[in-house]
Amino acid sequence: NLINLVGDMDHAGSTPMCESVYEAYNYIAGRPVEYGNSAQSGSDVYGAWDVLPKDSLAETNGTYISPNTECAYTYIILMTDGLPQRDTDANQQIKDLPGVDDCDVYDSADSGGLTENCLPQLTEYMANNDLAPNTDGDQYAITYTIGFATDQTLLKDAAEKGKGKYYTADSAQQLTASFQGAIVGILSQATTFTSPAVAVDTFTRTQSRDEVFYAMFKPGST
Repeated sequence: NLINLVGDMDHAGSTPMCESVYEAYNYIAGRPVEYGNSAQSGSDVYGAWDVLPKDSLAETNGTYISPNTECAYTYIILMTDGLPQRDTDANQQIKDLPGVDDCDVYDSADSGGLTENCLPQLTEYMANNDLAPNTDGDQYAITYTIGFATDQTLLKDAAEKGKGKYYTADSAQQLTASFQGAIVGILSQATTFTSPAVAVDTFTRTQSRDEVFYAMFKPGST
């Protein structure tokens, strides 16, 4: 079903990286749908100004259903093949988040070449603030970034502030390796463990010792 939903998606103009991650923040935090209602077609499959199909099960009454339950971390992998363009609409909303300072200027595809972009401030906020205060524990979002045929300070800063990692790739093989590296990095942050085992007294089988053992492992690239 997920593959079919992605297959129904269509490309469109511009590269709104910050706005896209802001919409991911809205989803993770269970906030109102914003840019999800304005994605437009860029090909002949749909009309030029048709709103693209989306997963209606991800929202109710115009508000996203947060995926957070009791999971401590949600992970975002942002991949782009170009500089940000027409990507300033969410800046003020990000600046209005608690504790967010002014944003920096980065290379962009807009006229003039340099544009304010608040993506690093957004990823930093998501990595350090509880995004689902109504659930047990603190829920954070960690951001990994991948530049495909592009190397950007914006992506590097977004990953560093978002407690993730930045990758670059110039071929299909390198792009695959970048995604694999990001996924292994995500998995390595989550230690998996089994049920505890209680040590039994060898001489008195009806009694147990004071030690409790956990079998633990972390996944690696091999």
